This record gives sequence, structure tokens and C-alpha cells, in this order.
Amino acid sequence: MTDSSRQLAPHEPSLCIPRVFPNITEKRIRTVFRKIGIPDIHHIDFVPQNDSHGKPFHRVFIHFHQWPLTPQFLLIRRNLILNQGLKNKHSFFTIIYDNPWYWYAFANTSIHIPPSIISCPEPLTSTTEDDSI
Repeated sequence: MTDSSRQLAPHEPSLCIPRVFPNITEKRIRTVFRKIGIPDIHHIDFVPQNDSHGKPFHRVFIHFHQWPLTPQFLLIRRNLILNQGLKNKHSFFTIIYDNPWYWYAFANTSIHIPPSIISCPEPLTSTTEDDSI
């Protein structure tokens, strides 16, 4: 959870996409984010995972140089910060990367620590059209 007594840096929060197919590359993620209006990515971390059936996927962490200063992204950023750790429609936003395929993006709630203990909300199972970009 973010300490509300301090001002967030322009690059905070980074994002966590809890579940990304293993064939998705850094280049593809950068392209998708550029298309939705977030071109200023510093770096992307891929953390290999397996689901309960042994099927591989990646948990992805996206770190920015700076969040866009548009009204749309200021609202998204505010909602992500205020709703960290909650499972409601304001704690994430949906990115449609190849209709009908989409990702849920949450504020990254971990500090920069080794990937073996990084935490991120588990993926949700449904969304509404209001949450998508």
C-alpha cells in the first residue's frame, strides 16, 4: 500500500499484469502501451509462473519513466493508487491488446525486491466494458 503522506514520483505506481501468455514479448507490450498512450516505459520485468495445471504464463511488471499527464491517465493512476489491494472495478484497468484478448493491469504493490517474492493480485475473471481502454 502506498504511504499517503508522501508525494508519488511521476513514474509511480508501476503496473502488474498478473497473467500474460508466454508468447507475448516485451516488444509487443511496448507496442500495445504506445498505442493506448503510454509510450514512456522504462523497463518490463517478466516473472515465469505456472498455473495449477502446470501451464506456463508470465506475471509482468511495467515500470515507467513517467505516467502520461492526460486527464484519462491521471484518473486511471488515481484509481489504481486509491484502490490498491482491493478487488473492485477501480483497482485495475483493462487493456484490450488484440480484440477479444485483454489484460488486467493493477498497481504494483511490491517494493523492488527479488522476483521470487513479488506479489500482485490474482487475475480477476470478469470485466465490464466501462473498464476497458
